[in-house]
Amino acid sequence: MQQYSQYFFIIAIVAVFYFLIIKPQQKRKKDQAELMTSLVPGAEIMTIGGLYGTIVSIDDDRIRIVVADGTEMVFAKNAIAHLVKAKASAVDDEPEADEDAGDVADDAAVNSAAKASVESKSADV
Repeated sequence: MQQYSQYFFIIAIVAVFYFLIIKPQQKRKKDQAELMTSLVPGAEIMTIGGLYGTIVSIDDDRIRIVVADGTEMVFAKNAIAHLVKAKASAVDDEPEADEDAGDVADDAAVNSAAKASVESKSADV
C-alpha cells in the first residue's frame, strides 16, 4: 500500500505540472501563430511596447506600420502583441444613412440640452 501512494504522488505532480505549465504554454503558442496568420495590410495592431499603428506591408519576418501621418516604423513580426481592429471590408466602410441621421439628431438634442442647462445656471447667478 505504501508503494502505491508514492506512485500516486509522482503521477499527481506530473499532472499538475502538465496542466499548470505545459498546457497554457501550448495555448499561448497557438494563439500567437493564429495572430501572425491573421495580420494583413490595413489592420490596426499594438506592439509589445504599447505602440499602436496600422500595417502598411508585411515581409517574411518584418512588418512596416504607420504610427502617424508620414511616420512609418519597421518591427519584427514577433513584436506584435495583438490585433486591435481587423481590416474592414469595403461594405463596412460605408455608413448607412439612417444611422448617421439618428446620430446627428441625438447630438443636436444633447447640445441643446447642455446649452439650456448652462443658460439657466447663468440666469440664477
